[in-house]
Amino acid sequence: MASKINSFLFFLSVTWLILCCPAVTEGQQVIQQGLYMLDPYVFNPAYGGLNNGLTITGNFRKQWNDLPGSPSSQYVTAHAPLMLLNSGIGGHFSHDALGASDITSASLSYNIILPTTIFISVGGGLGIQSKVLDGSILRTPDGNYENGVNHNDPNIPNGKSNSTNGIINLGIVARTGLLEIGLSSLQTTKFGKQNKEQYYYQPSNHIMLYGSYFYTLNESWKIVPNALLKYDLKTLQSELDIHLYNKNLFGGVGIRGYNAASFDAVKVTLGGRITERIMVAYNFESPISSIRTYSGNTHELLLQYRIPTNFIQRPKEKMIYHPRM
Repeated sequence: MASKINSFLFFLSVTWLILCCPAVTEGQQVIQQGLYMLDPYVFNPAYGGLNNGLTITGNFRKQWNDLPGSPSSQYVTAHAPLMLLNSGIGGHFSHDALGASDITSASLSYNIILPTTIFISVGGGLGIQSKVLDGSILRTPDGNYENGVNHNDPNIPNGKSNSTNGIINLGIVARTGLLEIGLSSLQTTKFGKQNKEQYYYQPSNHIMLYGSYFYTLNESWKIVPNALLKYDLKTLQSELDIHLYNKNLFGGVGIRGYNAASFDAVKVTLGGRITERIMVAYNFESPISSIRTYSGNTHELLLQYRIPTNFIQRPKEKMIYHPRM
């Protein structure tokens, strides 16, 4: 018991030290997710098939509900184990709308469990991302809008502009004892012929570090702190959540940000497994940044369907194991 408590305190201490590292924070270009801990595969392909079943997850998020043109995002992921190959496969589709921009992406992934003394999974994914910027709904101080749209700004298109990027997503997951850590990178590259090269959009590359600690209190209760760091090679943002599980139900609180410049929202999460195969979760966020007077709250809903499966049977002692409910 003492060793578990010490490990738990160590996890919290390391997480807090990481979050307190000095950095200036700005908005991230990856889709924001308050329920990231329930579907880590969405940002790390090494999680494919690690919960011993075909897992399909859908997520809908409406951010800053009172702001016109505020972010609205949806994604669907599906992944499953390939038992005989000691590996997993998966796919990811997402859509993100923010003001005049509309981004759609899709990718496929493969991951493999390494034959090491501790549990390690490595994976990679390839995909494509398309962005449409509708310049006709934008306005500039020097623009002329009496007879059509003319922004008088060479950096802003008067109509729609399309950009397409390739996606390369790499990840690794390690588990030892009650601790789980995942590191992933999301890179983009120009792809194909662009309609208007002067308006070409290419997202920043991102590095994401995720950690969870699964501490069992007794047969009915367990506590799980989660942390996620997102870094675009210029700025850093963090998520820190603590969830309490009681059999098939769970709830928790969290915060986004780690200092005065990065604090964005406080979070409350409720959810549970309503059947053996179906899990539902809801995340509510209240802003604490300087825009809180105008932005409104954020709502996020996740639905997950899992089918225990043995697509290709393999020896029981090599079973892929995932400690999440």
